[in-house]
Amino acid sequence: GEDVANPFYIDKASVTFNTNTIVLEEFTAKTGASDLAIQGNLENFYGFLFKNQKLKGNFDLNSNVFKVDDFLAKSETITNVEKQEKTASLKIPDFLNITLNATANKVIYENINLTNVSGNIFIKDETVRLKNLKSSVFGGNIGFDGVVSTKGEKSKFTMDLNLKELNIADSFSSLDM
Repeated sequence: GEDVANPFYIDKASVTFNTNTIVLEEFTAKTGASDLAIQGNLENFYGFLFKNQKLKGNFDLNSNVFKVDDFLAKSETITNVEKQEKTASLKIPDFLNITLNATANKVIYENINLTNVSGNIFIKDETVRLKNLKSSVFGGNIGFDGVVSTKGEKSKFTMDLNLKELNIADSFSSLDM
């Protein structure tokens, strides 16, 4: 579809359903240069469908290469007037209560290459919380915790960074400041 940058190829998927839980036993997929392996479970599926309750889940996500651009559709250049008319805020669904334990050998975001990425992502109450995210970058290490909330009319964003032994020359040549 137009909202997806590349075709998404699922290599393997194994799911078990029971009355309480949907277990994703195995899921491996590729899109562009990125690969994903996910395992975990989803709870309260029937409560979500029939009683408007929260959908709960806990997943482990692993990737050798995770290229952010592989998941973002290319946007067309439009004029400021068109942009103002078409701008809409991305809302984090309020029905999710999901924990992701993520690891990736390499994450590529534009011209920044992060290696040995790991951490926890919590999605709940229209908010994404990043906890204990760690990565090697620019010849050193970075750790961060942060929150993105789409609750209310304006989104809120906070981030705490812990930088250690960064190569200043590498960081200035790679970051737009």
